Amino acid sequence: FLSRLFPLAFALIIISDLNSKFKILISILLFILIDVLVFLSGERTSFFYTTLTCVMLIVFMNKYKLIRLITFVVSLILITVISINYSSVRERMIDNTVAQMGLEENKRTYVFSWKHHNIYSNSIKMFKNSPIIGYGPKSYRSICLEDGYEKIHCSTHSHNTYLQLLVETGVFGFVLILGIFTYLTYKLFEKFLALIKRPSQKLITDYQVCLIIAIYISLWPLAPSMNFFGSWISIIYFLPVGFYLASNVNTNVR
Repeated sequence: FLSRLFPLAFALIIISDLNSKFKILISILLFILIDVLVFLSGERTSFFYTTLTCVMLIVFMNKYKLIRLITFVVSLILITVISINYSSVRERMIDNTVAQMGLEENKRTYVFSWKHHNIYSNSIKMFKNSPIIGYGPKSYRSICLEDGYEKIHCSTHSHNTYLQLLVETGVFGFVLILGIFTYLTYKLFEKFLALIKRPSQKLITDYQVCLIIAIYISLWPLAPSMNFFGSWISIIYFLPVGFYLASNVNTNVR
């Protein structure tokens, strides 16, 4: 919740009627608290999303760049202190990650972990067997029990949005979501070029940048993900979409 809804929360702060100094104060507290709390949670994917959001805010925002950079440095200092003094957090976030990915000497390397690696292997086999239309939403859990797949590595879903779409919706569903991700990438790249070449030109506002980031991190391909067709995660996926579509209609949104 914290890592995925943070960009939306920050977007709403930007367009609020609060005093500018109060906005800055709230932003500073929000930045540092989110960074540290997500790290303390031990959720590595969530911490990656938070870090990715931080980098994207620094790169693509017109305002708040310096504030986000300074708060990120402060967060890193606090996280370092926590890691040194609390071994359980360090083991979960660093030591276990290295071990599960097989990054230690003379060990086989896995994609995220041996479990993720084998689930992904199952998913690729399933896609090859029905590449065009897939097997249908939420079908991974039943298809992987059939002959020809590693049943010991069965799960409720593929643990990666794009692999799940390939398995359950085939190429058609995959291309649709990939197209949205490509469009968002284009908008951010266009914004980046404008900031470098024509800083005065405003293609999309800081408010819209935050909303795009909120959608973008949920569609990021190179990370484990939840069930794309799950009810509660869908709320988080689609909530910023409505705000973004509305921002394109309302030209007064900052």
